[in-house]
Amino acid sequence: MIKKNIFYLFIFIFFLNFTAEGKIIIVKRVNNQIITNLDVDVEEKYLKTLNPKTANLDPIRFREVAEESLINEKIKEIELNRFFIIDHKDLPKKVFLSFIKNFNINSEDEFNKFLKSKDLELEMVKKKIYMEFLWNRLIYERYGGGIEIDEDKIRKKVIEMSKKEKERNFLLYELVYNINELNELEKKTYNIIKSIENIGFESTVSIYSISETAKLGGKIGWINETQISNEIYKKLKNLKKGEITKPIKTMNGYILLYVKDLKYLEKKIDIEKEIKNMINYETNEKLKNFSVLHFNKVKINQKIN
Repeated sequence: MIKKNIFYLFIFIFFLNFTAEGKIIIVKRVNNQIITNLDVDVEEKYLKTLNPKTANLDPIRFREVAEESLINEKIKEIELNRFFIIDHKDLPKKVFLSFIKNFNINSEDEFNKFLKSKDLELEMVKKKIYMEFLWNRLIYERYGGGIEIDEDKIRKKVIEMSKKEKERNFLLYELVYNINELNELEKKTYNIIKSIENIGFESTVSIYSISETAKLGGKIGWINETQISNEIYKKLKNLKKGEITKPIKTMNGYILLYVKDLKYLEKKIDIEKEIKNMINYETNEKLKNFSVLHFNKVKINQKIN
């Protein structure tokens, strides 16, 4: 009888501990949508998968980053529900394949295996990709028609650059941040630079950047010098591999650009193709600014607690 009681006591304690450890707690509310501790656990895994450099963050700070990431996602979802039916089954294959190439993966099966190794579900990730796709579509539909690009100026630049025997290509990463008052710029920039010195650029991006590239450590990708605007090129042209620009003013704040790598390639330029690429690059940069602007407008009207 005593042994039987001990057995039941052991079972009771086991389930008590399991319930305590597996308890679901609401950590944030965005309007009527909730974020639980389990959601944050999954988001941490997702962010680490996108940007392994987040491993350099203090665990408590990283938890805050994951919570903020989910809050931003909920805000976007609330706005998107006003215009679209969110069903990740409608995710364009081209968009999906473009995303998984960030991991040097070319098929869904291979990506699914990769996610399982990270304890993540494919359907969850597809929904996140689709949400960003819809958000970018919304921004383009709302602001794309008003974007003006000086094609003559671009053509002149491309023709001038085509006279060079070699062209520089930059592997760029970005950190976009804003300030409430102009006198905050020096202090915030100082804090960001100190963070970069301590934990690296890609880790610091996760803390401070408000750009959509933040989840990927700020990665923009390889950009050749013909694609970059004159203002940005002036900031980059004298930089060496591993160096960072000084703050560059943008529509919504400031941007730091990090030259992670640099290479020179033989000049084989298709002028019309380069003009098109540069127009697309400048258009995307302007759309990114509008994305931040629109997000901030939407966020003001949300109740977050």
